[in-house]
Amino acid sequence: MIQASLAAAGLLSSIAAWLAGASFLWVIAGVLLGSVIPFTLIVILPTNKQGALRSGGWHEMQNRSRSSSILGQQKMFQHAKCAKAFS
Repeated sequence: MIQASLAAAGLLSSIAAWLAGASFLWVIAGVLLGSVIPFTLIVILPTNKQGALRSGGWHEMQNRSRSSSILGQQKMFQHAKCAKAFS
């Protein structure tokens, strides 16, 4: 969902830039950027949800993703701390 949100923000920003006086290329770039929104919502989101159903549920999958991210950050911090102690 973040991909679609950021693409929408980019599309709206490019239109605002064009309205503020930028060249028409900004609108073209914004439309190209915004073209990923239907793909994300129609193709990617159902695929992710289907995979989540197989693995125990959408919310469980989101929680696992957050947990692995937190664990990865902790490991990186410990590694950096260890490397600093030996340098």
